[in-house]
Amino acid sequence: MNNRTDHGFLVLADVSGFTAFVTTTELEHGSEIIAALLDEVIEHLSPPLEIQEIEGDAVFALHPGEPKKAIYTQWGSGGAYATGEMTIEGDTLTFQSRDPDGEPWTIRHVWRRNGPDGFRVTRERKEESKWVEVLTQEYRRIPGR
Repeated sequence: MNNRTDHGFLVLADVSGFTAFVTTTELEHGSEIIAALLDEVIEHLSPPLEIQEIEGDAVFALHPGEPKKAIYTQWGSGGAYATGEMTIEGDTLTFQSRDPDGEPWTIRHVWRRNGPDGFRVTRERKEESKWVEVLTQEYRRIPGR
């Protein structure tokens, strides 16, 4: 990982208690309330940020500009075991993990939007100077959910 600091914004606005609220509120009222709340969140985020995705009760927004990057940490039951960089270019998210000492892994994961209701996740391995597909999984949203 380089020592250069890039400045920008990444916002994941998530409604706390969403599942409990939805399951204890009448269907016709709950969806109206959540829609109004999300509209208000979006109105305050954009501009200056660009809304990237709305999923259930969460809004994902980024600062404009290409490519977009975010640093992340992976956690397990024993604590943090890797950090990495997520790069967003169009409808593609690339996750490149690193060991705690900063050494990049030879495996990365690439998420590509596959139509309005799905995406494709590919695990790739670096062989010499190119990335080679190892495993691919397609995901689709279940209709009505």
